[in-house]
Amino acid sequence: MSEHGFSGHGRRGDVPTLLIGAFLLLLAGLTVYDASHLRQPMTDVGVGPSTFPMLIAAGLAVLGLLTLKSAFGHHTVNLGVPNAGALPWILGGLVANIVLLDTAGFTLATGVMFALSARAFARKSFLVLLPAGILAALAAYIGFRFGLQLSLPEGPLEALL
Repeated sequence: MSEHGFSGHGRRGDVPTLLIGAFLLLLAGLTVYDASHLRQPMTDVGVGPSTFPMLIAAGLAVLGLLTLKSAFGHHTVNLGVPNAGALPWILGGLVANIVLLDTAGFTLATGVMFALSARAFARKSFLVLLPAGILAALAAYIGFRFGLQLSLPEGPLEALL
């Protein structure tokens, strides 16, 4: 046993790395399954709704195989003890985004999520990070709404545009 409670690199390989590799392969398989059930319009170019999910699945499969190879090749890196204090900030950001999205709109909800998530990794104040998050979310909103013509949840800030 190592200092973190994981078994060493025996003949079976590094168990946590094996689990991550297997999870990546499972995720790739689920993505392929889901993408294969999308309706494909008849096009001459061969690019349809399943093209990018299939590319993502291929990337996940490559990462999964490389992770498994790393587990058996004893090339894993000890990353140390995880920062458990960051998890509540990140989960709080996700929950805040879900709760605020319909009422506050995309820009404010995503700005709050950014500020809470960034607070998990930075020692800056939430009030310092919030304006940066709102500006980044506003830029994304403008790009999605006016550049790609996508509809996103609107709130008071989006109503001003």
